[in-house]
Amino acid sequence: MEVGQSFIDALKLTGATDESSIQSCWSKLVKAYSRSSRHYHNLNHLEHMLHEMIPLKDRFDSWPAAVLALAFHDAVYQVTSSNNEERSAALARRELSALGVEAKYLQPCERLILATKRHEAYDASSELFVDADLSILGSDPATYERYVQSIRQEYWIFPDFMYRKGRKKVLEQFIRRERIFYSDYFSAHYEVAAKRNLSMELSTLS
Repeated sequence: MEVGQSFIDALKLTGATDESSIQSCWSKLVKAYSRSSRHYHNLNHLEHMLHEMIPLKDRFDSWPAAVLALAFHDAVYQVTSSNNEERSAALARRELSALGVEAKYLQPCERLILATKRHEAYDASSELFVDADLSILGSDPATYERYVQSIRQEYWIFPDFMYRKGRKKVLEQFIRRERIFYSDYFSAHYEVAAKRNLSMELSTLS
């Protein structure tokens, strides 16, 4: 799995040296992302996001920190919780500190994770990271439909009327933006398709 090797490589570049501890950390992340409740926020999502980020690796202030943030950004994911990102960032700091990752990589990693809470960017690196996280919105119609179904499966505990209301609110927040994607790169690649997909999904929720 490409994301696993990229994560291990990033750890070794940032100060982690103990092979056993490195493998143990990745195994814990695999377990978290492989839970039966993960229909979209799983390892496939990490692979997709990494695939979007790799061509832009030189544009990140710290590529290793971005990869570490990628691996941890949805490590904690409970649909009934409002602080998943904060808990994921805290988990990243604990795990990475224990592995010996240098302090200078910890804050950038945490800040990228926290940027995904409301998908609000604060610099060029966070723009790319948030946009990569949202790139599924600009996928082809069939892929987008699978994404929609997977998200609904993750929120299965909510009855339709509650889910539809919440989902509509989220989509409207995105579509009201002047641009869905912050960076010129992602906007050029996915803006038109994303607006089409969001509009189509909103029409089914109204």
